[in-house]
Amino acid sequence: MTRRTEVQAALAVLITLSLPSMAAPRETVDQWVDEALANNATLSAQYSAIEVAKAEVEGADTWADPIVKYGIAPETLKGTNTVGHRFEVSQALPWPDQLSASREASQAGVLAARQDTRWQARKLIASVKEAYARLWYSDRAIALHHETRALVEQLADITQQRLEYGEGTQSDLLRIKTELDALDAKLVELLADQDRLSASLIPILGRRPNPSELVFPVPHRMPVTETRTGADHPLVQAAKARTAEARARLDAAEVGRRPVFTTSAGYNSLWADERKRWTVGLGVQIPLSGQRQSSAVRKAAAEVSRRQWLTT
Repeated sequence: MTRRTEVQAALAVLITLSLPSMAAPRETVDQWVDEALANNATLSAQYSAIEVAKAEVEGADTWADPIVKYGIAPETLKGTNTVGHRFEVSQALPWPDQLSASREASQAGVLAARQDTRWQARKLIASVKEAYARLWYSDRAIALHHETRALVEQLADITQQRLEYGEGTQSDLLRIKTELDALDAKLVELLADQDRLSASLIPILGRRPNPSELVFPVPHRMPVTETRTGADHPLVQAAKARTAEARARLDAAEVGRRPVFTTSAGYNSLWADERKRWTVGLGVQIPLSGQRQSSAVRKAAAEVSRRQWLTT
């Protein structure tokens, strides 16, 4: 029975050894791109910038918060007199074109943030593909270097044997050994370049990749890419959106030169005549010097000019 168990175990080992071994998973450039898009800090910051711009749109065209005032006459708290109260609610009235300009500026900011994110993603993908190709070529160069050195070393052995039989020359052997020394020096340079490439990928992927695990399939035919005009480029679209945002900010600053109207309603119990206790009113805030408003307009106009030059 024991003999039979030993035979079965031996057969199991032979069958296991005869099966094809599973190769280690190879890393593709698409995997690297997915990792970089998911883990890159700069791109994540751009996504947060989009959320900031979206949040700004939600409150861009809303009215200012109303102001509630309440007062009390302390001397009326004593005795049998009626306690004197006074409260008032006031609301600033915005200009309609001021609200629309603020909303247009915020919406343009969202578009600009999205285009900036597209450009950051394109740059990141391009850098990942370039680094992947360079690292793959570096690994292939080292592999070919080892093959070349093995051939040169084999040639050195043959030359040494021919020299022992008196058929070769000492100069030939010296030239071959010099070539071996040059190959050894070149190997140090190739390994250093590969180490620098691997280290440069740590900020992009968050890890140091193994060059021997890369696979670089070369297509039989180069893919045909669609030609895109310069106006469709994310940088151009973002610049146009920033210009539109600056123009909308300028419109809002121009509206800021106008007077600000405020409506109010209140109640004052200090009046003996009850008909005078309820009050409604209309106030106006007039820019006396206009210096603050003019400064805001000049700043917005300069920003429009700067954005137009950047778009150009």
